[in-house]
Amino acid sequence: MPHDEQTSLRTHRGIPANRFKYNTSLAVGDSMPVSSLLRLRLVNMSEKEKEKSTIKKILFLPQAIIDSVQKRPKPYLMTFWVLVLSVFVTYNLLYRLAGFTITTDPPLGFYTFTGIYCPACGGTRMTHNFLIFNWRRAFVFNPFFFILYTFILIYIGILTVQIFSGKKLLKLNIGAIIIAWAIIIVIFTVLRNFVPALAI
Repeated sequence: MPHDEQTSLRTHRGIPANRFKYNTSLAVGDSMPVSSLLRLRLVNMSEKEKEKSTIKKILFLPQAIIDSVQKRPKPYLMTFWVLVLSVFVTYNLLYRLAGFTITTDPPLGFYTFTGIYCPACGGTRMTHNFLIFNWRRAFVFNPFFFILYTFILIYIGILTVQIFSGKKLLKLNIGAIIIAWAIIIVIFTVLRNFVPALAI
């Protein structure tokens, strides 16, 4: 088939030629219409383009979630507080009525294998005491996690008041907060391996 005729068929209805995948299994000399000789099927994108698209979706998923929350923050905030309340109530009921606990004895973790305290060492016991409102003991087990949990609850609490009241109480730079916490976690990790009071 002449090159011009192939190009014309490929660009049918204004669709670029590289968007088509065609089959020329029928001979040109067969007594059938040209449209039947080429079994054209539209291909939205090549396999490589599909892979790239999937990777982009995964990489930009956090941003997509943030954008979704910013568009409709109220349902997400209400869901967050319902989940927090449910976790506190459920855990306290299981602990006080059935003796259930998330702690292990002896404690399992990074320290058991390396002899070095990581930022999360004592985190499980801290979480247990945090949930049953024994906050002094929770702070002793892991001050970093205790402050982090408290900060998150206070921050989202302020954000919730702002969203539902329409008043801007506080403006925080998320990027600066993440950098600050990254620095704090490094300092805390170093200190707790040299300061006995921060060890568990």
